[in-house]
Amino acid sequence: MKQGLLPVIIAGIVGLIIGIVAGTMITRSDREKTKAAIAEAQANTEKVQLAAQQQLQNADAEIANLRNELSRVTAELQQSKEVPAAKAPAAETGAGSQQVRTYTVKDGDSLWKIAASQLGNGGRFEEIAKLNADVLKGRENNLTVGMQLKIPAK
Repeated sequence: MKQGLLPVIIAGIVGLIIGIVAGTMITRSDREKTKAAIAEAQANTEKVQLAAQQQLQNADAEIANLRNELSRVTAELQQSKEVPAAKAPAAETGAGSQQVRTYTVKDGDSLWKIAASQLGNGGRFEEIAKLNADVLKGRENNLTVGMQLKIPAK
């Protein structure tokens, strides 16, 4: 029985050695693949981060441009509101020496509202219409924002 057992033990040991060698080879191969996959993932992550940083820089530049544009437009708007009231030249009507002011039409304005706010009586809208016949051209109901109207003296 001892003789029959020896080949089985030798075969078992050889099988065990082959299994260990094969397992080591597979483990090394898997490690290599895992390392390569990790390196590729890191490279892709770096590319995505660089692209995101570039997009952020572009967005920051666009925001800065929009802020500058907003400041410029705000200044122009403020200036256009100040110019007609502060620097409008005094004009005379054909009938006498009454001074005429200018008014810049705002959103929601009508001749009635302008007459009420500027002259104290909305019923005087016809005076504004007559004084601005060249600008209104018969379209008293079609005021546009920014339009400059002459306002008669109170």
